[in-house]
Amino acid sequence: MKTRKVICSVWGLCALAFIAVSCTGDEMENTTGDEHGEPMNFEVTTGIKWNTPGPGWNTANSAPEDGTRAANAIPEQTLTLRGKKTLERLYMSRIVSDWEDVFPGSQQQVLTRGKIVRDKSQFYPSFGLLARIYRGTDPDPDRLPNYLDDIEIKDRGENVWTSDYTIYWPGKGWNIRMLAYAPYKADGVTFDENNTYNIKYKTPEDAEKQTDVMYSLSDEQPGDYNQPFEFKFEHILTAVRFVAGDGMSPELLDSVKITQIVGSGRYIINNKKSLWIPAYTDLITLSSKFGYDKFDTPNGEESIWVATFMVMPQVPSEGGVIEIKLTSGEVLTGKFRDDIWEQSVINTYYITRKEPELPE
Repeated sequence: MKTRKVICSVWGLCALAFIAVSCTGDEMENTTGDEHGEPMNFEVTTGIKWNTPGPGWNTANSAPEDGTRAANAIPEQTLTLRGKKTLERLYMSRIVSDWEDVFPGSQQQVLTRGKIVRDKSQFYPSFGLLARIYRGTDPDPDRLPNYLDDIEIKDRGENVWTSDYTIYWPGKGWNIRMLAYAPYKADGVTFDENNTYNIKYKTPEDAEKQTDVMYSLSDEQPGDYNQPFEFKFEHILTAVRFVAGDGMSPELLDSVKITQIVGSGRYIINNKKSLWIPAYTDLITLSSKFGYDKFDTPNGEESIWVATFMVMPQVPSEGGVIEIKLTSGEVLTGKFRDDIWEQSVINTYYITRKEPELPE
């Protein structure tokens, strides 16, 4: 096992001076000495836009090319929540978006800096890197790693990212594939025991530990690439948010619970089409307290009363229930209705006391 130290430098938007790990196996011996390439440096970009919902969604909720959504987007459906002991009712409308949310009754575009990563300025302080090198055609194209094994890359400030040790490009005659993911050692994230490009995910039941998990898979690159390589990170989860809407006093909402949620699965990573394989037998219950989350608006910072879950894309079970607990102790419940939580889409449920008007 060999460790290599190299020089750090800054490149482009967010250069990463990499330090890396050790490699394994006798075949790696040829990457040492004068045969190896230059120090590895990387640029990082993030998927600024979340995916636009497909056909069938209300077009008012789809983001146009400039990445903003119509301020007058109309909710697609209304769910009524009822209490068991009183005649108390709440109404909840769902709006699907893939970019900047506009809260009902407001013309302000609201950009979260909470759990949802939208651009590089909100990226995590570190991410993990895995890599495989080989000569000629990859004899095991579905396997990782054999060169870099889950190395943490940290933000050192001033657009310099580095760890404690660096690697070189493996050199001429070698090829390399790389997988990056963020945040590093994210709760619920593990890699397939067979060292494949599969991310195994188990949703943390503590909502505070749920994060916007992202990944980037490189194409095959020559070992003597010797120039900055750009990783573009993409989202693999879906965001489900419950927000105090118009006329709803925040202090009345205590917590939210959702049941029958698919809690685990595998994310099969492929350059052509990545996909989820959910574990439908693993159904869990998630709960979260409401709290103030800070958002940036054109008029400055604003706080919104919200509870957010980051979960696997799925169609909630027919037996799934939403429970809203009020600060009075009253619990109001309702069932999910034909909801689809797509990958990298933000589902926002607005809670009000007045039944919203739906399109005819």
